[in-house]
Amino acid sequence: MFEQMKPTPKAIGAHWLAFLIPFIGGLYLADYRVFTETTLRFLYFFSAFVFLLLTVTFLSKPAVWLRAYLLPFCFFSLGFWQQFLEQQAFREAREIQPKNRVIGLLEIEEVQEKPNGQLLFGSFQFQQHGKSIALPIQVYTNWLQPLFAHEKLWINCQPEVVQNENYPGAFDLERFLQLKGIAHVAYLDSSDVARRFSRPVKTNWQQLLTEQRAAFTQLFERYLDGEAADIAIALIIGDRSGVDATSKMAFQGTGSMHIMAVSGMHIALLINVLLQFCAYLGRWIPRRSAIIFLLLLIWYYAFLTGLSAAVLRSVVMFTFLLLGQLSGKQVSSLLLLYFSAFLLLLFEPLLLFDLGFQLSYMAMWGIFLLYPKISTYLHFRWSYLQTLWEGTALGLAATLSTAPLSLYYFHSFPNYFAIANLFLMSLSSFILVLGMLFPLVALLPQLNIIFSWILEKSIVLLLLIMDFFAKLPGALVQGFSFSFLWVFGVWLLLYFWQRGLNLSQQRLAAVFSVFFLAELSFGRISNYQTQAIFNLKQQKIVAIKAQGGLQFFASRPSKRSVILRQGFETYYGVPSQMKILNKNFIFVKILNP
Repeated sequence: MFEQMKPTPKAIGAHWLAFLIPFIGGLYLADYRVFTETTLRFLYFFSAFVFLLLTVTFLSKPAVWLRAYLLPFCFFSLGFWQQFLEQQAFREAREIQPKNRVIGLLEIEEVQEKPNGQLLFGSFQFQQHGKSIALPIQVYTNWLQPLFAHEKLWINCQPEVVQNENYPGAFDLERFLQLKGIAHVAYLDSSDVARRFSRPVKTNWQQLLTEQRAAFTQLFERYLDGEAADIAIALIIGDRSGVDATSKMAFQGTGSMHIMAVSGMHIALLINVLLQFCAYLGRWIPRRSAIIFLLLLIWYYAFLTGLSAAVLRSVVMFTFLLLGQLSGKQVSSLLLLYFSAFLLLLFEPLLLFDLGFQLSYMAMWGIFLLYPKISTYLHFRWSYLQTLWEGTALGLAATLSTAPLSLYYFHSFPNYFAIANLFLMSLSSFILVLGMLFPLVALLPQLNIIFSWILEKSIVLLLLIMDFFAKLPGALVQGFSFSFLWVFGVWLLLYFWQRGLNLSQQRLAAVFSVFFLAELSFGRISNYQTQAIFNLKQQKIVAIKAQGGLQFFASRPSKRSVILRQGFETYYGVPSQMKILNKNFIFVKILNP
């Protein structure tokens, strides 16, 4: 009834890539961190000139040949102006910096519970110089009384422009909040709330989805014990708040963090299960009705899991695939990948800076481009071994294309990822299928107990395998630091390797590989020998980086200080020690010897 999509050896789509790359270049150039007034003036003249030439190609027949060469420049201009207009309100908001505390109305849009308070996201409206201003804002409050979305508070606070902390490997808070449209943060004491308005009773689709996510969470917690429930919730629903640091480190140490994040793999497995189900019922379910049902279901699952960048990419791609099957046409996988990226970036340019978006697309790019070639290296007569090898080849293709990004952002690399994937890929797929079917099976007496037992033991086995590989000597190599240009270089190398390299290209690739490995080695040596002192005022911590080690001095231990310490260790690739000091004047002596 339906044809399942598999990567094909000769996938087309290079012409869309020729348009997508300049479009992405335009998006990047208009970003507020790169943007300058000189760039804006240049793009005014450049865009006008390109538009004029393009008009000439439509009016003059001899100039028709010029149109194809102008299209990449048109996409570049389109990307720039799309990002420029998208970030205009954000740039203007960053210019607003109240010097004193102001009184205004906070309308809460999202609430996150924290150990000693709550984190609020919403809009803060106040008056400044006779003008009414509405700022998207993140507010941390120590108020323990539960707050709710759509609630309004009359508060007194001082909004501050978001600024990243200045130390190696620091979390990019500016970019994280920009993706939410937020440029300001504030702290709200419980005494700063002047009035609390009654929470409006609203029943909309977002609230319904939130309630359904909560219902699924309670379902897993009811039938699964402890850590298995937390892992199931993270794998199926995408809520990783309950997963402890040890499990996260095990996922990272085996290069399996993509399993925990709701991504394209989840959508692909869901589609495959539903395709098999529809194939069995093909006599009773019309083809058109089945495809429409699948489309509605995958979009519902995408909204249910939070509509992350990875899920968006998958849903858009599979939407085109299913529509292609509805029309009876076969479309290139790579073409769909490039076209879906263009559509998503056109409607939401800030996705370009979302790490999940980048990793998701590069993983699928590696699978569609590299998997056909890698899978041909080995062939087994025994079908089980062949299936195991194909799953491993799929993981290798995705890892090769995402490894440069992982090294650049996370400064670490899992050495045993290939061996670990031999066991984890099939097992994680089995767990995902069980987990997605579990809400339906949970309605059946007795069968739900057997099903939940199998699911729980499978998750326990998954954790045992990951823990084994994560604790092997040299499981995770850390301390890598290099320019993003090397990432592009590796991608180009992979692209031309898939197309086939002649003798001169092979020599050039070998030279590039040697220089890249040398860059990684020298970067680690440089990080090892670095000597510096960091005064982390917000955490009340002093960090001293000496050759071969790190020393942290803190007034008191906290969960945040542990995370900060792990970030330093990952960036520099050296062990660290934490010393707790009781008197703050010691910090002054350290910083001013």
